[in-house]
Amino acid sequence: MGELKHSRHCVGGSSYHYQFTPKYRQPVFWGMGTRKLVGAVIRMKLAAMGIVLGAIEFGPDHVHLFLINCEKYTVPEIARQLKGFSSYYLRTKLSKSTQNQTILLSVDHVVNREN
Repeated sequence: MGELKHSRHCVGGSSYHYQFTPKYRQPVFWGMGTRKLVGAVIRMKLAAMGIVLGAIEFGPDHVHLFLINCEKYTVPEIARQLKGFSSYYLRTKLSKSTQNQTILLSVDHVVNREN
């Protein structure tokens, strides 16, 4: 986690702290099932993007992500990819009876941590 990336022109790293919140800050992350499902969906998308997930922590109405080695993508692009994929995946995979409880994420804040 503390290693620097080397390229022809620079040495460094790029990591970000994202905080996503559900629509209207509803406390939807109380249950472990919801936390596991959302965590798995986020891990799936980050793996496909080639971004390392340093940590993921849930509060009752938000989720914190610490992303490492994300220099290929801009901050808004990562947020758009995670929000879009998680929303699509959760809406299509959940049954009709639980769709009105679908979690719609929005970016609360992003902190850039460059080494």
